[in-house]
Amino acid sequence: MFKNLFFMLSSSILISSSLSAEACPDFPDIFDFFDFEEEAIICPDYKDITGELPVITIVADQSDSNWTYIPDVAQSKFGDWSTCIGLAHNVSREAAKAYAEKNSKVTFFFYVKQYMVLEDDESIIARIFMQGDAVFFSGDPEKVASWGTATDMADGYVKR
Repeated sequence: MFKNLFFMLSSSILISSSLSAEACPDFPDIFDFFDFEEEAIICPDYKDITGELPVITIVADQSDSNWTYIPDVAQSKFGDWSTCIGLAHNVSREAAKAYAEKNSKVTFFFYVKQYMVLEDDESIIARIFMQGDAVFFSGDPEKVASWGTATDMADGYVKR
């Protein structure tokens, strides 16, 4: 436990298996306090070059034969909410798709990835959604869906 806590608090220190307390004079008694087993500390004056590695971004394609996936969107607060069929709480993305596939009225929905509030600018009302919520709509998505940006908060799905 202490070993993990130490490494969380000192993120600039790297792990190695080849150094001893003598090799790192800035922390002479740290080896007595923590049980590092075969691990040891590299002195913090080493240059971390991890940032020089190329970053690879992998985006999972959530589309399938039944759904067109639209990342990072939700029905806009200004959109037509009169076609909303309903809201399911605490469901998986797969369960939301399965429900929508079985319900012929559902033509599109959005799935909430993290807490999100859609406020009405002209009144004191708001729609508040939690992670795992799915909101289902009917009607022609080309006419009814009004996607608003919801970066990292929700994803949209349109039935094919």
